[in-house]
Amino acid sequence: MLEPNDWAGARELVCHRLTDAQRAADFAPRDDFLVIELADSVPAHAAERLLVNTQPLPTQCAVGVVLGTGPAAGQWNAAVDVGRRLAPLDRITLVGPSMRSIQLKDRPALLDASTATRWSRTIGALGEDVFHRVRNSTVAVVGVGRNGSAAAWTLAMLGARRILLIDEDIDQLHNLDATVGAPLSGLGQPKVTNRASQLIQLRPDDLVIEPLRASIRHRVVMERLRGVDLLVTCVDSDVARLAAARLVNKPWLAKVHLDIGSGIFRDAGGERRMGADLRLCVPGECCIACLGGLRQPDLAEDELSAPIGALPRQRPPRWDEDRAGSCITISQVSVNLGIQLWLDFLAGRVTESRWQRLEWSASGELSVTSQVLPGGVICPVCRGA
Repeated sequence: MLEPNDWAGARELVCHRLTDAQRAADFAPRDDFLVIELADSVPAHAAERLLVNTQPLPTQCAVGVVLGTGPAAGQWNAAVDVGRRLAPLDRITLVGPSMRSIQLKDRPALLDASTATRWSRTIGALGEDVFHRVRNSTVAVVGVGRNGSAAAWTLAMLGARRILLIDEDIDQLHNLDATVGAPLSGLGQPKVTNRASQLIQLRPDDLVIEPLRASIRHRVVMERLRGVDLLVTCVDSDVARLAAARLVNKPWLAKVHLDIGSGIFRDAGGERRMGADLRLCVPGECCIACLGGLRQPDLAEDELSAPIGALPRQRPPRWDEDRAGSCITISQVSVNLGIQLWLDFLAGRVTESRWQRLEWSASGELSVTSQVLPGGVICPVCRGA
């Protein structure tokens, strides 16, 4: 079944469920659907003829895709029928390992010679295909404190074309000690404004930065997130994490979600505990609520049910009530390992949702454990109760 996602004059049609139905009459009058045919030849209007034969109703939106096999392997043709009006489909993306994408027009030259020289080492490390996917990605970073600022900086230095910065807070004095792009001159100013002004100096000619001083729950933010390829959350609040998990699992959105959290704590005996959780969630597979979970899910649900702008049900804790502190070394290690998960996903090395936990022992030894989603999980956030 198809769900439309309209943004910035573009329309994405997200297919999130397949059936064995053969004709439009097998669907309800308001259902949208995708029909795929395998053929040993793919003439120019094959997909249009497929849709004509399928006979969609005027109230249905239908997509037809003809994929070549045998002598026509590698060829394809696609079209959309909306209200009996046919139009070609110019791109198909498979949201999953490698984020495979095909388009009708030949891919334009990625970089000119001088720019390619600038990015030569990154291209050599990632490979041209993966670098092209990074280069054409729009990434939203929610929370631009210590972890979020490091994430935005790393993404910009990897070549991402467009970065959205989302945070409603201002920089305070205790934010400045371990935050990339937080100058003393920006004290009392919005975090997103300070980060944007620093990032744009890194790549003034080709990097688009969009600062949004608002909560992820704000309607304007939700609309901007329609066009992103990756959502990165670097937040302290389970409310924001849960809101992000719900959003990326909307049937019309289908966005990959990377959640990065790190912390330094003291246990009851006064021993220091340092660690991080890195979770890469593929839409339709799992979310952070069922892969690792939330610290206080019931409280997060309660707060999320309140109207935007309402007073919180509980007093927001001071940062030092549940943490011993923060350190730039832990933030940057955690963030860069998290983004490396995404790079490995784009390269097809990571093939499913994954949770990595980093823990430093009292003696300074680092352990890394990795887990995928256990079977038989029913999640009310991404799969329904």
